[in-house]
Amino acid sequence: MKKKILLTPIALVASLMVSGVYAADVVLPEVRVTDTSTMINSRDLPATTESVTAEQIADSINVINTEDALKYLPSLNVRKRFEGDRNGILATRTSGTLQSAKSVVYGDGVLLSVLLGNSFSYPPRWFMVAPEEIERIDVTYGPFSALYPGNAAGAAVNITTRMPKSFEAHTRVQAYNERFSLFGTQANYTGNQQSATVGDRKDQFSWWFGYNRSDTQGHPASFTTLEPRPSGGAGVAVTGGHRYIDHTGTSQIVAGGYAIDSSLQENFKTKFSYDLSNSLSLSYTFAALRNDASTSVQSYLFDASGNAVYGADEGKINIGGTRYELSETHLTPTKTDQEHHMHALAFREQSGDTFDWELITSLYDYQKDLQKAPTSYLGTTDGLAQGRNTNMKGTGWHTFDAKGIWRPGNYAGLHKVIFGYHYDQYELQSLRMNTANWAVGNETGVRNEYSAGKTSTQALFIQDQWGFAKHWSLTPGLRYEEWRAFDGKKSLTATSDYAYPERKENFISPKLSISYAGIQSLNTRLSWGRGYRMPTVTELFQGTPQVSGDPVAFNPNLKPERDDSTELTFEKSYDQAFARLSLFEERANDAIWSQTATAGTLNGTTASLQNIDLVRTRGVEVAAQAENLLIKGLSILGSVTYADSVILKNSSRPSTVGNYQPRVPLWRGTMLASYSPDQHWIYSLGAKYSGKMTSSLDSTSFDQRAYGGVSKFFILDAKVKYKFDKQWSSSVGINNLNNYKSYVVHPNSQRTVMADLKYDIK
Repeated sequence: MKKKILLTPIALVASLMVSGVYAADVVLPEVRVTDTSTMINSRDLPATTESVTAEQIADSINVINTEDALKYLPSLNVRKRFEGDRNGILATRTSGTLQSAKSVVYGDGVLLSVLLGNSFSYPPRWFMVAPEEIERIDVTYGPFSALYPGNAAGAAVNITTRMPKSFEAHTRVQAYNERFSLFGTQANYTGNQQSATVGDRKDQFSWWFGYNRSDTQGHPASFTTLEPRPSGGAGVAVTGGHRYIDHTGTSQIVAGGYAIDSSLQENFKTKFSYDLSNSLSLSYTFAALRNDASTSVQSYLFDASGNAVYGADEGKINIGGTRYELSETHLTPTKTDQEHHMHALAFREQSGDTFDWELITSLYDYQKDLQKAPTSYLGTTDGLAQGRNTNMKGTGWHTFDAKGIWRPGNYAGLHKVIFGYHYDQYELQSLRMNTANWAVGNETGVRNEYSAGKTSTQALFIQDQWGFAKHWSLTPGLRYEEWRAFDGKKSLTATSDYAYPERKENFISPKLSISYAGIQSLNTRLSWGRGYRMPTVTELFQGTPQVSGDPVAFNPNLKPERDDSTELTFEKSYDQAFARLSLFEERANDAIWSQTATAGTLNGTTASLQNIDLVRTRGVEVAAQAENLLIKGLSILGSVTYADSVILKNSSRPSTVGNYQPRVPLWRGTMLASYSPDQHWIYSLGAKYSGKMTSSLDSTSFDQRAYGGVSKFFILDAKVKYKFDKQWSSSVGINNLNNYKSYVVHPNSQRTVMADLKYDIK
């Protein structure tokens, strides 16, 4: 079955390329898409772009969160430990599930990516876009457009939403259940969502309001594992635990699960738009997140009286005559209280004539962001345990973008020049305080740790789509960036701060693409681009407290990562089908990774964030889609990607040279088939495959199908939707139908059943 999933998209592409499915090539007429939410569309981008529409999302994909809509697009993987997980970062064909800063996500031109950091802790703010408002999603691969920063080296995701043309209202209720079984946990984890949206247009004024409430329970995301400690006394006698062989081949005992997430999340969003003329519009968007979350723990160990054991004096426990260490910090709960706000204002001229322009400014603010945890835990939440809270109020970012499109008429449409200016500033405020009562979070006045800092980027860019000859198009581009890191502070004691000097650097990123479309409906494009991925403010200034001999997690001396990428693409269109073949290479110079190394020491200790001299990724990607394939009503799309990602030079740790880049699989594939026999029923079957990959820079082992490793997976999803009439519809879906157990260090979702009911007035 695995081979079939891999070979079917290749066979589909091959058959389409040689016209094996359709008897004749059909040259498709140009279709102009007018988009009221953004001035730029995928036709302006000199790179591979894949898309998914609102209809496909609603009819064929099991969507709980907005990011689920991307799951069948080529080479993409959204890291979700369980359905409803808030930490859904995006992995691409050249980056893994720890590199959130190597992709960018926009909603109507407004930045949704959290470029404050580069890990699973900084996922895009997907919840700022409701699934019901999506018009389409376009994903552009590689740093080939001057319009985007170097963070787009992996991918740039553009979510386009719509505004009502007349009165409309939508409601949806959804429930889901995961049956999870691993080690000592066998339980059902449930979730539910309720959403309502309403909007209207009267003359020049349109508005839209949306509300979503999500109540989610997740399975244990992590487990405490113990290894024997041969000395130090016998310890407290306990029973239980689960023996297993981890991904490194080491025999361990699992003492319990933790990070069992429970969250109540509310999202509010409103949009207003006013047309000052037929082509000039002003719009404002406000969105807010409220999140009340906690994580609990489950112990698999019990004392002689049958009570659960979460820790012992000096951590000493005894299982079957062998001493282990289970400290009071191994199994600890947490509490989180968040309220985030986003504002965006856009002013656009969209005439389609000689000159159009847009101005967009946005602000994302951590109004409240408090995380609480005990410093020790013995299974009680009576408030007696001391702890620490981390307050990130004041953290956030703001952006400003000015873009123009010039279509000079005296060149008979041969040129389309896009140019503009970009500004962003990211600010970190992270204050950790000791608390006498961790559950309540009252502060004792003793500061435990403080991190602060800012980064900003100013950019000028220009890109010219030039049809210089019949069938030929050349797209040169240039992006100039001025980057600053300033106001960096770090406290490693209760009273003193260390201030880091300001950094200021300039970068130039050239781009060039040439395409030829002289053969019937076959387009060939060769693209090259350079992009700089700047260090984020948390990589520069935020880390764990400095202890003699222990590494710190930040490095204020990090260099920006420079990505030089090349892609050769062949695209062929048919009456009801499309096929693509892409060859790609990325050379990541000074790639930013976490590693223990002797180079780049900070204040006498080893910095764990380092620049790797060169990581090269080469690969091939095929993708195809077809409507009414063989029978009327059957649609299918699929892709296969091969990526060989290798460390070629690492001065800080030469022993890693020749190893694969972590979490970038050699092979991956997607498939989504949908069949609609009539106006009421839609049946869909999806598949995702991710092959062997390594879990760390030092690892040379593959297929680590055990907790703690990063494993391959093959997952089937199914959905059945029934449309009662124009207003009512319902669907039942199953994610991971085959219940394939896989791991991205944490266990991934097991079989999850979901159902929803929708009512639409439109």
